[in-house]
Amino acid sequence: MMTQRLLEICKDYRASMAHRIALAYDTKCRNLHGHNYLITICLKAHVTELPEVGYYMDFTELDEYVKPVIDRIDHKSLNDYVGDNASAERLAMYLESAIPFGEIIKKVNGRKAKVQSYSIKVEENDKSRIDYSVVVE
Repeated sequence: MMTQRLLEICKDYRASMAHRIALAYDTKCRNLHGHNYLITICLKAHVTELPEVGYYMDFTELDEYVKPVIDRIDHKSLNDYVGDNASAERLAMYLESAIPFGEIIKKVNGRKAKVQSYSIKVEENDKSRIDYSVVVE
């Protein structure tokens, strides 16, 4: 039987942003309002063995790639980055384009690991969340 060992690292970030959504139906989300978003970035890699340091990416290393993007959008209007209908889905897609995942994958893949996928989770509150995943070919 063939087995694969996958390790997933995840790091949480917070950003406060205002936004509004112009929907075809009547909703309070049409009004300018804000959220204290919880954004989780995850990398899942196939690992045959860990490098001597004991991990394939340190959390502070991940911060070097992600934190500048989070800092850029924190306390801003999400609509300025994703357009009129500033949804959590569009925020996740914006983050995918703004975070240099190609560089992250290249670094991890050089450390006895192979990135299988990465994901961006965006929580608007404790009851509403989207999960956006990308499979790496």
